Amino acid sequence: MSNISRRDALIAAGGSLLTAASAGLVGVAVQRKRPTNVIFIIADALRADRLGCYGYRCRTRGGSVDPTPNINRLAEEGTLFERCVSHSSWTVSSVAAKMYSAYPAVGGNFDSIAMPSPSRALAEVFRAAGYSTQAIVTNALLAADTPLGALTVRGFDRYDTRLTEMINNPLKAQGIGRDLVYDRNFYAGNVFPEAAGRISAANAQGRSVFMYLHLMDTHEPYNAVQPYLDECPAAPMNGIPDFMLMPFIRHFAHARHQMALTSQAAPFVRRLSALYDASVRYLDATMQDFMNRLAAQARRSNAIVVLTSDHGEEFGDHNWVGHAETLYYESVHVPLIMWGVGVPRGKRIENLIATLDIAPSLLALLGIAAPDTMIGNRVDLTSGETGRTHCVSALVKMPDWAKVMERAVALSYQSGLRLIHHEYVAGGGKPPLNELFDLRTDPHEKRDLFPSRAAAVSATVEQAHRFAEAYAAATGTAHKVDEETIKKMKALGYLGG
Repeated sequence: MSNISRRDALIAAGGSLLTAASAGLVGVAVQRKRPTNVIFIIADALRADRLGCYGYRCRTRGGSVDPTPNINRLAEEGTLFERCVSHSSWTVSSVAAKMYSAYPAVGGNFDSIAMPSPSRALAEVFRAAGYSTQAIVTNALLAADTPLGALTVRGFDRYDTRLTEMINNPLKAQGIGRDLVYDRNFYAGNVFPEAAGRISAANAQGRSVFMYLHLMDTHEPYNAVQPYLDECPAAPMNGIPDFMLMPFIRHFAHARHQMALTSQAAPFVRRLSALYDASVRYLDATMQDFMNRLAAQARRSNAIVVLTSDHGEEFGDHNWVGHAETLYYESVHVPLIMWGVGVPRGKRIENLIATLDIAPSLLALLGIAAPDTMIGNRVDLTSGETGRTHCVSALVKMPDWAKVMERAVALSYQSGLRLIHHEYVAGGGKPPLNELFDLRTDPHEKRDLFPSRAAAVSATVEQAHRFAEAYAAATGTAHKVDEETIKKMKALGYLGG
């Protein structure tokens, strides 16, 4: 990387501007009464275009419905960001980028991850500001006793993991899937009452709360419950439990040594997609209950709620299912809704925003100084200016069935252009691959413009290459993944699971 540091290279390639885009906002926020509570919700694998407030209606047996009336109301009473782009399409990298507002480095086969040194987590900043910092996390990869969870646990006074136990795989005798699998996730309906109780207890002691909730209902195998399950328009598949659909699809693709679907997979994907919609509807119902609880505690009017996701989810959009395999828009376009004290009501911001920008923007809203280690932009909620010309998404992967390590970087531009740059650095000797899409005329990224515009975007390709090199060069304290965590990752669909 010549004479510049990895951190400098990442900032230069990523274009994270340390501008005072919201200097006016900070000045106003300092004069406001600080909200009692800040609730930061990450709904795992929730893609933006599956919410009603982003224009989606889902099919049911009785016709099409708006899947998220309660989340819609949150957006109507707050500010919705139309074009929020996540840093990655897998959980740990994207959550780390959000919580530190910095680019992590990922090494090899998902086997290590490191943050720049020095770095400060969002919870550390809130704790220093006097908040009680608490978390309830339902993702097994982020448990406090895992190497990857060590990144997210920093700064929390209390960090609890609520997990569903894995069960024996009913299709293992057929050679499909791992020995142990998840048949469901820990339900949001159990998380929200606990969170509300904690907030009430801390407030009774005169403490403000920063509460991080990580929910897995919209992550495979999807928490589709009644009555939403019975309303799925796609019928169950004979002999295959719903929670085994994703491993079933992957098994037959891997048997062909391809990460691609065939026409025979179509009914399975339709069922998956319907289960996902049902899970989104369930999550929305639990959001209503949570907001009602806050209102009953007379605290709702003195709080800020942030709702977002770590990444999206694929349902055959680009001939695959799940996440952590590609950087197409459906995998990195995530919802972002901010609601509460100081947040403009009924506002929709069309300018591009990166999930790295959430932490410094939230702190600016509260009048809390962001540490210099946070490289994201402070967004001016009043004007909608984000200071973004482009966002960076990155992925390092090497599925254990493919034996080819890939580094991928996607650059999403304010103009609507998206470049996806692939480098293959182990096994196979494949040349780099570039794809170029224009979301203004091709919102589903079906027409690759790169062959006709390669020369015009050569500088952009070089920018992506520099970021890919820096992103994969894990430096500092790398958190190595142990065998137990690898088992959990495979059960959740990572590493060829």
